[in-house]
Amino acid sequence: MRVDGGCLCGQVSYEAEVDPARVAICHCTDCGTRIHAHSPGDAEAFFGLRVGTVNQRALLVPRVQVWCQSAQPWVATLDEIPRRAQQD
Repeated sequence: MRVDGGCLCGQVSYEAEVDPARVAICHCTDCGTRIHAHSPGDAEAFFGLRVGTVNQRALLVPRVQVWCQSAQPWVATLDEIPRRAQQD
């Protein structure tokens, strides 16, 4: 699937080909707000775009969760937290 996106300020943009079957929720503690992540020392082993930077993010449904030992305990109870359509 062809996607495009970029950073919030617009100074960085990209186009990429992604495999929708490999979309994951990552609970690692080093994600930050970067545009991408990769395996240290070997970018070919893993290279992932942060879904929040992808314009087609609504089409990228997660298939797996990784680094779950780092997940916050409240993640499992998100449905119990009140929702708002936008910030007040």
